[in-house]
Amino acid sequence: MSWSDYDALITTVLTNNGYAEIPENKLPDSASSNFKHKGYTLQWIGFGGVNYLSSDGMDYMNKVKLEIGYANKTPDLRDINAQLFISLTLLIKDIAGFHSFTSDPAFTDYGDSFHTKGVFEFLIGVECSC
Repeated sequence: MSWSDYDALITTVLTNNGYAEIPENKLPDSASSNFKHKGYTLQWIGFGGVNYLSSDGMDYMNKVKLEIGYANKTPDLRDINAQLFISLTLLIKDIAGFHSFTSDPAFTDYGDSFHTKGVFEFLIGVECSC
């Protein structure tokens, strides 16, 4: 499968769980108020696990970064949003072709105590330029 196929699989998981893609590839901390809660940016950020083949080709995994914004109007909502982020992380991990996280998923406040961003990078799929 190609990156666009994996992108579609990941987007389906996000959409089915109430997440909306932030337009113009903006990040959660710069998104409009319509995307402050469960708005996301999904980016292909490079290669992972590159293997050079004797035929001058290479195979690699897609390295991806997912950032999600959450609105926390109360401390209890921050805890609920943390659980949403954990659940989403597990759903992404279960997508066919998922390999591993390249960094620990992080859930951090930004701007003020009313906004949190969940971020993780992972490897998915195997592509070959054979």
